[in-house]
Amino acid sequence: MTPASKELPGKPASSGLRAPAESGQVLFSFPPGDLNAAVAIHQQRLASDNAAQLDGLSLQNLSNLGRTELHSAAMEWTGKYCDLPAGLESPATDAKPFVLSGHQPTLFHPGVWFKNFILSRLGRKLNAVAINLIIDNDISDIPAVMIPLIGTNRATWQSVAYDLNSARLPHEFHKLHDRKTLASFAERLTSSVSPWVDNPLVHRLWPHVLESANTFSELGFALAAGRHRLESELKLQTLEIPLSRVCQTAAFSHFVAAIFSRASDFASVHNRSLNQFREQHGIRSQSHPLPPLAIDGKSIELPFWIYSREFPNRKRLIVRQTANGTVFEGPDGRPVAVDSNNPAEQLHELSRGQICLRPRALLTTMYSRMVLSDLFVHGIGGAIYDQITDSIAAELFGWTLPPFATTTGTFRLAGWSPGSAASHLACLHEQLRAIHYHPETFVGYSTDTAALIQAKKQLVSEMGLTAGRRERHVDMIRLNAQLRSHLSERARLLEEEIESKKSLQVQNRIVASREVTFCAHPEALPREIAGSAASVF
Repeated sequence: MTPASKELPGKPASSGLRAPAESGQVLFSFPPGDLNAAVAIHQQRLASDNAAQLDGLSLQNLSNLGRTELHSAAMEWTGKYCDLPAGLESPATDAKPFVLSGHQPTLFHPGVWFKNFILSRLGRKLNAVAINLIIDNDISDIPAVMIPLIGTNRATWQSVAYDLNSARLPHEFHKLHDRKTLASFAERLTSSVSPWVDNPLVHRLWPHVLESANTFSELGFALAAGRHRLESELKLQTLEIPLSRVCQTAAFSHFVAAIFSRASDFASVHNRSLNQFREQHGIRSQSHPLPPLAIDGKSIELPFWIYSREFPNRKRLIVRQTANGTVFEGPDGRPVAVDSNNPAEQLHELSRGQICLRPRALLTTMYSRMVLSDLFVHGIGGAIYDQITDSIAAELFGWTLPPFATTTGTFRLAGWSPGSAASHLACLHEQLRAIHYHPETFVGYSTDTAALIQAKKQLVSEMGLTAGRRERHVDMIRLNAQLRSHLSERARLLEEEIESKKSLQVQNRIVASREVTFCAHPEALPREIAGSAASVF
């Protein structure tokens, strides 16, 4: 089904899932039909269809277990650092719908933050439990944000650090290293954005981050908790929970056991669905949108990461089926055996110990959509690969996953637009081209030019004739060159302006980037984002 999309406000909807070009525009895409009806249909199907089974449990029973565990864990986690949102305290067994989204715990750009505002509004619209997953199994990046810097002759990026620990670890293990750097970040960021922003949002955010750093030693968790505390201040109503905590639940262990038991089928269906997707979209890259799973005899790759606190470097999970169950290599290189007698219980015990078995992106949303939610909200990247997820779930488990929504927004620093310099540059190039091929339109009549202009008019009038074509072409080149000699100063000024506009275009491309962290934007940004979210529904 082709999603119907909106770009609001301003220009009409785009035909594909692309981030809007203009600052203030947003995208919200959902398959045609009513959101409430789609959620209700999925809940009814989940309650009535007992054919779909995972690890011996009906999907309905597994979903009830998973949602109860998810809600309890999210309540406990959120309650560590802020007051619980009104209306989300009730137990999951109240049969409320669940709406989920997720992102890494970073200082992301406003288009990602827009997703959290949409998540909260969906919770209200659907009378649902809205939960944001903190994707803490991804590798942490350099703890800094990139801010535009305009020099005398060029624009570039400058880095503003909020910590000094650049270790490449999963977010769940990435510790805050230098509190002084964290504490001074707001002041240094404010100085960096001062050419465009007088009162950046970081001044409202950062006290929450510093307070959260007293609760969490992990940098990403402090950033996420600080941002969530700000969202609570802004009246958003969501819960949050790290994916690592979700992976320690009994329901997730049943999900993993179901995939382990059909490892060969899963890898084959995964690769076939991936190949079909690439063929449909003309993709030749072997890594886009994700790599195939390796199948080497009885050794089968599954889309999980495996690591531990002692051995935090993520490794691909390779399993091997045996007569007694499944064997895989642990984080320390030693084999780990899960026998076929109650594998979920064994996996649950492992998850609560030293072994971190974490889903990659595709499995994260498969579990979220199949077990935990009635509606999942993606950014554009996730919406692309989840078409493959739909295919795998349907073929392997006989289950049509509920539709997902896709949303993002474009909010540029101080309202800059990358298009103005580009359009002006195109006009200048067109003028220079016209001077080259049609100089007679720019020179005035004079004793020096009148005869040349008349000669060119005569040549143009004879263009349709076959005889003498080569000679006329040579004469045209000669006449254009003679006419251009009267425009040399104008052409020189145009070329100088083109070079200046090229520099401005690069500058605009940097300053107008939609990737600048949300906390570098003006303090009014939340009102702008909230207004855009309200315009969606």
